[in-house]
Amino acid sequence: MKYLAKHVIFLLVSIFSLSCKKEVTLSEYKYSDSNYPVTCENANLSLLKEAVYSFEDDITTHFSNKGTKNLSQAYSRTVNLALYGRAKYSEIVSSHTIEIFTILKKDKHLWQIDGKTKTLNYNGDFVKCLGNNLSDKDLKTTFNALISTNSMSAKLFGEPLRRKAYLAVKDKNLATYIALDMYYAKLFELDLVQEQSDQKEE
Repeated sequence: MKYLAKHVIFLLVSIFSLSCKKEVTLSEYKYSDSNYPVTCENANLSLLKEAVYSFEDDITTHFSNKGTKNLSQAYSRTVNLALYGRAKYSEIVSSHTIEIFTILKKDKHLWQIDGKTKTLNYNGDFVKCLGNNLSDKDLKTTFNALISTNSMSAKLFGEPLRRKAYLAVKDKNLATYIALDMYYAKLFELDLVQEQSDQKEE
């Protein structure tokens, strides 16, 4: 009996340890007190909020003009550079964003994987929810039309968005879309392990 009991306890401890390893969380949530009125269901909203605010901090820091941070201007520059493939993500991304991405990229419902190509899952419920809750009527119409015709891409939606990127400052549904499709999706292409190592040395 003692032998059996020892094995049962060992098995339970092993199962508990494995379940703990699967649940990866951030070492720190910096923006937990920030307002994030996105109400889409079946999504890790606490992580997505952290992802959006960390993204905003990255772009305002990178695009600050003489130390003055302007989020509206940072959004416009980010969308423009992403649209034309000129954004230097390795120079923009912070170590906190990298940590967020290592967890975010494991969400199978959020990303569409086609071979080695990884993009935002436009047909997923979360992205559709973001589109249905955009505050700007014209952007909402365009977004949903592209989704319904399976034509959605960062490039196609980026053109009308380019002129209204500043709206993301107040519309966190739009901000979340931009952060995911024009920033985090692009991080799949970077060697983030090396990026994080470089940042620690600085």
